Amino acid sequence: MEYIIEDTKTTSGTRDVPMTPEVAGCFKHIIANRNHVKVEPMIDGYSG
Repeated sequence: MEYIIEDTKTTSGTRDVPMTPEVAGCFKHIIANRNHVKVEPMIDGYSG
């Protein structure tokens, strides 16, 4: 299996998902407190 991140074919395929500051804070808290791994997974050049 391979994960690839690329642009959509048309602009109508791009989605913006609204997120409140509280939800963004929850995600940041989860990421900060997750188990640390020796090698950070990388998908198509993106990590973290």
